[in-house]
Amino acid sequence: MSDALEPLRGFLHRVKGSVSRRRHGESSGLNVVLDPPQAEIDIVAVHGLGDQGFRAWITRDPKSGSSKPWLEELLGADVPNARIMTYNYVSNDAGYRYIVFHLLDGRALNLTENLVAVRQRDGTTKRPLFFIAHSLGGWIVKRALILSTEATDPVLREVELSTCGVAFFGTIAPGRPSSPSPLAHVIRRTSGYKDDGASSMQLQPDDVQWLERQMGAFKGVAANLPRISFYETKKSGSSFVVEKKHSMTGSDGAQIGLVATHSDLISFHGRDDNYASFIGKFREMVSTSIKSGFVDSKRKAQDVSNLRLMDFRRMGYSVPYQVPDDLEHIVPRDDIMQQINTIFNPGPTKGSVSFRFAHMWGKSGTGKTTLAKHYIQLHRSELSFVFWVWAESWETAAGSYLDFANTLVTYYSNKMPREKVEEQLGLTGVAEMVCTKSVLHLDKNRVMSVVRAVKDWLMQPENSKWLVVFDGVEPIYNVQEFIPLTLSGRVILTSEGEQASTWGSKILAHSMSEEQALELLRTGTGHVPTDKGTQATAAKELVQRLECHPKSIAEAASTIRNKNILISDYRLMLATTPRPSMFGSAINQLPASRLILRISSLLSSSAVPASLFLGPLHNTNPIPPSFSKAADELQALRSQSLDDVLQHLMDQHFIHPVYTSDSSPSLSPSESPSSPISTTSTSTTFFVMDAEAREFVRKSLPEEDKAEHAWLACNVCVNGVRKANDESSTLREVHKFGRVMAPHAKVCYDDCSPVLEQAPELESVSWNVLGNVCMTQGAVSQAIGCFKLALEHGDSMDPLERIQASLSLSQLLEETGRVDQSIKVLTAVDLESVEEALGFRLALAKANVNVARGEFSEAEFQYEALEHEQEEALGPAHAETVGTIQMLAYTLHRMGKAQDAHVLYRRVYLSYQSTFGRGHPMTLGSLDDLANISKEVFAVDDAEALYKQSVDIKTRCLGPRHPRTALAIQSLAAIDDLRARYPAARAKYQQALDILLPTLGRAHPHCVATMENMARSLQLHGQFLQEQLGSASEAAAAPAAAAPSMYSLSSASARRRRTSGTNQSANAREAVLREATRQRAFQDAEQLYLEVVAIKKAARDLYPEDSLLMTVSDVVKMYEVNPFFEAERANKIDAVTNLFREGRRRGTV
Repeated sequence: MSDALEPLRGFLHRVKGSVSRRRHGESSGLNVVLDPPQAEIDIVAVHGLGDQGFRAWITRDPKSGSSKPWLEELLGADVPNARIMTYNYVSNDAGYRYIVFHLLDGRALNLTENLVAVRQRDGTTKRPLFFIAHSLGGWIVKRALILSTEATDPVLREVELSTCGVAFFGTIAPGRPSSPSPLAHVIRRTSGYKDDGASSMQLQPDDVQWLERQMGAFKGVAANLPRISFYETKKSGSSFVVEKKHSMTGSDGAQIGLVATHSDLISFHGRDDNYASFIGKFREMVSTSIKSGFVDSKRKAQDVSNLRLMDFRRMGYSVPYQVPDDLEHIVPRDDIMQQINTIFNPGPTKGSVSFRFAHMWGKSGTGKTTLAKHYIQLHRSELSFVFWVWAESWETAAGSYLDFANTLVTYYSNKMPREKVEEQLGLTGVAEMVCTKSVLHLDKNRVMSVVRAVKDWLMQPENSKWLVVFDGVEPIYNVQEFIPLTLSGRVILTSEGEQASTWGSKILAHSMSEEQALELLRTGTGHVPTDKGTQATAAKELVQRLECHPKSIAEAASTIRNKNILISDYRLMLATTPRPSMFGSAINQLPASRLILRISSLLSSSAVPASLFLGPLHNTNPIPPSFSKAADELQALRSQSLDDVLQHLMDQHFIHPVYTSDSSPSLSPSESPSSPISTTSTSTTFFVMDAEAREFVRKSLPEEDKAEHAWLACNVCVNGVRKANDESSTLREVHKFGRVMAPHAKVCYDDCSPVLEQAPELESVSWNVLGNVCMTQGAVSQAIGCFKLALEHGDSMDPLERIQASLSLSQLLEETGRVDQSIKVLTAVDLESVEEALGFRLALAKANVNVARGEFSEAEFQYEALEHEQEEALGPAHAETVGTIQMLAYTLHRMGKAQDAHVLYRRVYLSYQSTFGRGHPMTLGSLDDLANISKEVFAVDDAEALYKQSVDIKTRCLGPRHPRTALAIQSLAAIDDLRARYPAARAKYQQALDILLPTLGRAHPHCVATMENMARSLQLHGQFLQEQLGSASEAAAAPAAAAPSMYSLSSASARRRRTSGTNQSANAREAVLREATRQRAFQDAEQLYLEVVAIKKAARDLYPEDSLLMTVSDVVKMYEVNPFFEAERANKIDAVTNLFREGRRRGTV
């Protein structure tokens, strides 16, 4: 009851204050104090709680002690070109909760509206505006600027757009959560309210938290706003009202102390030292803001007419591309090529729904990557460009997108300035991002914004004939967030497992046919005759023995060619037990060659970089005494000529050289289709160890030597990775060498770590380096094992490496569903050793894991604490700070606190808008988030205005026919549904479909969702019209009025009857039209629903059974509840449920 009476108490306080002010000749609201004819700026002063309005701004004459208003006497003289106004309001004796929930918001809105009225009246709406605010009057100013920023009315927006600076006196800033709350303390000390002890009148912690979150949006508004903050240095009684540490944060600008109590901060003694400090800083702020053109720059940033779509039609989409080229022998596999061509050219098959998306899967070594490259070679004249994505992990996929984004910017920079290209493509700063050594060091939101920007470019309606290859996908992450699913281009995805992606038409990359295998053997051996006699028989037996496995055959062919032996001799070698003599030399080699053989045998059978054996061994860990001899031998090897040693081993046929190249040179579609792909590039020497030699050396290695050589194998890998990382200048180079080293890093964990049983042996290997390689290349189990070893046995790791290993291990454990183990890893980190940047990553990781565990309250607290730490260190508008706020908003939304989330999403949008501009992918994403949450909390007017902004900006930046523009239009249609504007909603849904269908195709999830939403809208329209018809029928069936007397039947009443008859005819026609519209609405809704059912049934790679079942349930419900379907209800329900059952029987569901 007390809560309900609080607004009434507030009203009585305002009446009481109004009477008091009138007695003193002062009125509430905006009052003009000084208005010189030469005024060029406006200054508005807002007092705090319990102050005396205009009488609060006084200066006392040092001699006479008389008081005068300093706004007029001093400020007017020192800033002669200013119109000075005060905003007065009643605040004394107002209850705490009234202040929190009503006064601040109400007075802020009133201040905004009064300013608009005054400035509109004399045509000064665009005049530069400055505020001076005392105590919680500063919160009224902040809230007024927030409301102005949020306003859909352009006139109200002018208040914030015109604001050039604010001077705060003793104004508290929202800070980190603490108890007791500084804000509650200020309200109690300044409001003048006498607490009656009623619990409902107390200021509750939740009230303060709600208000601080509401006011936190100011940090987004004022990211670049000039601000000064003056704080008290004398106590009021026994304490400060606003302590220095609470008087400002990063959002409140410069901090200056005045020798005064809280209430005397705005009372001066003439031009005393306090006033001199204020006026000097204030005039400097005014001068700087005016000279810098601050207002003009703000207006320019807000003007969406400056946003322009790049003229892609003129500039073209033929981006130079690179395809990895390992100089392999390509044997046509027409059966698989035919399957790919069928997927990419499905033809007008009735009832089928498909994308040009081929998912090749199969065992390692079956030639999936080679098949993708062969397809490119065969069809390069049809392709505008190829985008090759190394997709082993999220990190490599993201790195490929960053690299391609930089290629895009470079390509278009030949035709316009690079800065402009980055801005218009939404790729600002991508050149710096590609130069990092790890994607994990980048802000994930920024990285994914680059991915969205590239996908937006790929989905431009005119951008067709492209091919994106996702090579080597591992099912440890959601690759679908990287895939541009569209009809415009083609996608090839390769993986070992069929479940790496649910999208795409599956093609099993099986072993070759015998004929294909023989052709590969023939070309790989240098055209050794395989078509007649003994060699033909040997070749056939060999490919059968190798089960026509492409990689095995290629390796066998390489051995035959390098050893210069016959196929029959090689087949005989396979059939016999390996002996040292078969390698052409005794196994007991010279020390240098023996060491290389032993180390190489403990690595994987893949290509070994010769560079691993070059240069000194930079081992940061202490070498176990038992391994010192082996370490010395390796050091001695590095002082010898490696070329001579490797040549000796090649001559003895223990190893075989392999030459690989980065990739083929950039290809442009403008090149002649007949020109061969060049393979000329700088080659790096690799070698592979002969399979029989490798197995023999492994088995013959003395038991007492296994540990030291396993240690050497691990450390040469670590050394090689570190050296490559140091020498690499881009992320692409780091990942490229990582792909080479991944098989060896996996073997180091799988085979070598069990041999190193003693703690000193394990501690002397930098397992975190090997773990990073495994992680980025999708070897999750080995990466987890390496990071665990690093943390258990890595006492010599420096704190930075230990924390990074903990973060990586925690991430992998979370991704594999072991969230409890993940949080334990993070909790074990020594916080004292954490650097600031890593500390932020650690805190964010802890909060993220708690969200994954469902511990939302704990995560909320952690996000809030992190936000305030980042705000102090980085600033409130920094991308990392705002990213944390975004995660907090998401968490609050998950907790059911939609109102709190709404406030934070608003701040995120304003911050991104200020930092990146209105057309950037991050800004557009946050705009959509804000619009969606606004609709959810029933702020429908705000949601509609935001969706309109989204449509406008996307139309300008992406084009009117872009799919994302269509999705924004669909969101506007949903608002029409909420407002029962069904015809308008139908038109927008149809407009969205007309855009989506040509680019994405009917089966695309966006198109299907649009059709379902349109069907629901049509159903609602039919029900709405049904209710109207029912109401009309009831009115017609109502009892007739009493019969009129004969006296009343006159000519006038006859005319009324004729008019009534005309109205009845019009009503009848309207009823017929409404009935026809109702029938059409239900019929169209049914047709759309059934089309969605058919699509979901056919496109089973896109839609699981649950999705189809949900749509069928919606159709059945429509049949059951609407009288329109009553006559055929049973038959229709049977028909649609039979469709579902039939799909199950046929396996399409």
